[in-house]
Amino acid sequence: MRALPWLPAVALGALCIGAGYGPITPASSHLLALTTPAHRMSLVFSIKQTGVPAGGMLAGALVPGLLLLAGWQGALLAVAAACLACVGLAQPLRAALDADRQRGQGLALSALLAPLGMVLGHRPLAVLAACSFLFSAVQVSVTAYMVSYLNESLGLSLLAAGAALSVSQLAGVAGRIAWGAVSDHGLGARNTLILLATLMVVGCLLTALLQPHWPTGLIWAVVALLGASAIGWNGVYLAAVARQAPPGQAGVATGGHADVHLHGRGVRRPGLRRAVGGGRQLPRGLRGAGRAGGPGAGPAGVAGGARQGVRLLRYQ
Repeated sequence: MRALPWLPAVALGALCIGAGYGPITPASSHLLALTTPAHRMSLVFSIKQTGVPAGGMLAGALVPGLLLLAGWQGALLAVAAACLACVGLAQPLRAALDADRQRGQGLALSALLAPLGMVLGHRPLAVLAACSFLFSAVQVSVTAYMVSYLNESLGLSLLAAGAALSVSQLAGVAGRIAWGAVSDHGLGARNTLILLATLMVVGCLLTALLQPHWPTGLIWAVVALLGASAIGWNGVYLAAVARQAPPGQAGVATGGHADVHLHGRGVRRPGLRRAVGGGRQLPRGLRGAGRAGGPGAGPAGVAGGARQGVRLLRYQ
């Protein structure tokens, strides 16, 4: 079996993947907002969000072996089969979960803009959306470019760089649950997000200061701090969105935020790709990271996004 060398087929595949990926978070937020007590909302949303990095780690463990065993086509078919199995497992629960579905409501193009309009028309939701735009830029920078940065800029081996990424991902999984508990039983969502944004800034700056001769444990501690904050914020944020949404509209508000959030994932990629793609031309150290290309280059530049998030939340 060979790949289909046809651009429309690539576009159709991307559209299908997006159509499957996009509704998951709004739908789950709608269900959890209806069934979760207010004083446990951050923790429950955070536990739900651990499925994202945990699923990534599971795929990282299984898919390479499937690739060697059955080729890339076979690996993709196996992933698709797993998705279909999830559909079958969820189907018996659908009737109860869809009890509030409005069967007579039709589909309209104008409805596509309604979630974004709700977000922009409600100041607390708009502030949270702006923060998610910035936080997601930091998050994708950590997950997508940490290995390249550690390998090409610090000279760590690919094995050591991959191990550091795993440490950051594990810290993100643990952080999502821990920050949910902190939000519900201590600081509250707004203060927890401010703390997380501050830790992102510190983690990015420390990552920019990493040196190849530092002990492995110290490097792991730095990337764990960055992972716990940059990967750990989603559950607290989604619970805050659900709280601020009008009654029964948590899914709609989350859908509007998802649009902003996903755009944030793309905004940092070009600049960071140029910075990290330069390999050993990316300087080691904080001053060099700024010199490599300003706000879009290196971990020190990524910290700027989190710093803006702190400012937004403080003056909400």
